[in-house]
Amino acid sequence: MCLGGYFRGRPVCYDCDPVTGLKIKKDPVPVPLTGVNVSVKVADLCAEVLFEQRYENIEDVPIEATYSFPLDPKASVVEFYAIVGNKKVQGIIKEKEEAKDIYDDAIASGQSAMLMEEDSKKENTFKISVGNLPPKEEILVYIRYVTEL
Repeated sequence: MCLGGYFRGRPVCYDCDPVTGLKIKKDPVPVPLTGVNVSVKVADLCAEVLFEQRYENIEDVPIEATYSFPLDPKASVVEFYAIVGNKKVQGIIKEKEEAKDIYDDAIASGQSAMLMEEDSKKENTFKISVGNLPPKEEILVYIRYVTEL
């Protein structure tokens, strides 16, 4: 089944479009998307959106995966976190190089970690790296953003 929709007036397949979705880093195979939930609060000409996607690592080994998603140029991410098993991984703002070092150190020590950054190759696209996603484990990715309507 393909979960489709539209982004900026063009059709998007959230399972197979190269811009969106969680993919294994070493071999860009999609990590199965098992659920999507979106909630929106509208006030005047602004909206607050909480976007939740549920993925499952069906591999027999831990994986490092990347996740890309486009965002409207008027939008600002205000919260980012994931739940891996029973553990919540909360995003915090750091300088780019410091954030990469923290992520790399966590991965090297066997911890689950996430890194979110703006994609330098694709305008208005963010890239998330998820490291050491345990085998047969589920991950819930939450992105909260605000935008003008």
